[in-house]
Amino acid sequence: MIQNKKQIHRLRIIWQLLRVTGFATFLTSFFSFIFLSAGLLLWLEPGFTNYGDSLWYSFVTATTVGYGDLLVTTTLGRIISIILAIYGILFLGSLSGLVVSYYTEVSKHYSLAVKTDKKKTDS
Repeated sequence: MIQNKKQIHRLRIIWQLLRVTGFATFLTSFFSFIFLSAGLLLWLEPGFTNYGDSLWYSFVTATTVGYGDLLVTTTLGRIISIILAIYGILFLGSLSGLVVSYYTEVSKHYSLAVKTDKKKTDS
């Protein structure tokens, strides 16, 4: 039961951070752009024969992994790839900041709980 309360509390902290920072909107726009880019690349690029390949390329490019198994050849495809890479760097950097904020908040709540418990035991 206590473990369950901790998990619920942590989920509330995550939800609060997502809401306050606007990261939920950023997350939605990021994945929407990946799926939209995949559709555009499927339509533009002659080397992409199915949506799965173009989605794979979009995801790999956005996460800056870049395996090189699929390549874009058109100018517009390259522009989309550049935007995907920049968007991915921004997304991953923001995600890192959000994770740090989460652990900072959890640490604050934990420290406060320890101080409160110590005051109760001292009284």
